[in-house]
Amino acid sequence: VSHFLRVLEKAVEEMRSWWNLKSWWLNWEEDFDSTTIDLPINGFIPDWFIPEVDEKMSIYQKLSSSANEKLLNEIISDIEEEYWKIPLELRNLEKLLKLKIKASKVKIKKIFTRWWENWKEVVFLLSSSTKPEKIFQLFTVNQKWQIRGDSVAILMDDLSANWFGEVERSVEVLR
Repeated sequence: VSHFLRVLEKAVEEMRSWWNLKSWWLNWEEDFDSTTIDLPINGFIPDWFIPEVDEKMSIYQKLSSSANEKLLNEIISDIEEEYWKIPLELRNLEKLLKLKIKASKVKIKKIFTRWWENWKEVVFLLSSSTKPEKIFQLFTVNQKWQIRGDSVAILMDDLSANWFGEVERSVEVLR
């Protein structure tokens, strides 16, 4: 009997954990405020451009806290005025942050690449509030998008040479 009670207690505890996880997930969905971007683009501030670590960290903080494109553009403009020509890596960071701002507005949880042996794909992990008619708008950008439950994906080979621009346009049609 005591063995049965221990097994039962363990099962009840697992159920409570599952319900807590489910509750956390639902609340996270409601409190959603940011998107994670994990794409194969080198976006950073090169050491040769801003060698001082504290200064570089301050700029990273300003960039990451920019809540809209207008503020981000102002920060980039300030950097350009102070340090002269913006390097490619920082322009890439700017593009990634703009994508994150746009994706957050339409509540895309994550944009990432998945790599397999013979192929790679771009995946959008969508929130439950994404309307089906908006998802179907992706086909106006590229008909090769695949709908998979709570995500959409497209093979990198099915994107144009300007694949990042196509990803940006795909996020924009979800508005």
